[in-house]
Amino acid sequence: MPFIIKKTEAPEESGTWTHIPMEEVIKLRQKFIDRHKELLDAKGPDYSHDFDPIIIDSRFFNDLVQAASIGHHLVAHYIGIPDHKTLSLALCIKEKRILTNQDDTRIGLFFDVNGAYINGDDFTKYHINYLVRRALCAVFVPEFENDREGRAHEITREMREAVDKMCHNSTKIYVYFILDDKIGGKYTLSIVFSDTEILSQTKDIAKKIDIKIYDAYDHGAACCPIG
Repeated sequence: MPFIIKKTEAPEESGTWTHIPMEEVIKLRQKFIDRHKELLDAKGPDYSHDFDPIIIDSRFFNDLVQAASIGHHLVAHYIGIPDHKTLSLALCIKEKRILTNQDDTRIGLFFDVNGAYINGDDFTKYHINYLVRRALCAVFVPEFENDREGRAHEITREMREAVDKMCHNSTKIYVYFILDDKIGGKYTLSIVFSDTEILSQTKDIAKKIDIKIYDAYDHGAACCPIG
């Protein structure tokens, strides 16, 4: 799940924090739009409102990331809230377990995009809503079966620095759905974070972005759900 940041404010490239061509991000956004169009053409459910950004309160988002330890993971679980018709996110911090059969450890709580706590029972319900939605879409477009249940991004110094700058520039963080091939070479559901509303759909195509101003960085850990 990459971050779109103004070139003048991006941290220096280091480690996993590397540049992603904006043309690639636009292509991945277009793949997401095209798959939804294929779903409609197959007489499947109309989820075209998924083209709209999810808006996260920037103060909450920054607090969540800055409080996390380096090496832990920001995890975005896909959920349906209040039902399967509306795709959204449950955010949390997790510590990845290495070489064990145990689930990864959640550090703290699940939160919705407004920063409100999601209790365990509600998270289970919203998670099932997403699974129902995925299965329904896969009846019409089998590629939906490849989608995971969320994505993770390792928290690094550069990532925290980028999030801090993004959240000080805007009261809102815009989250857009894309399809990327970072897991097993198959295009599956992912997300991109931006402090500017720049990826909205325009006449069935991904909105063009001024590549002289913006860059994208760091696909992240890709794996998910981690636990």
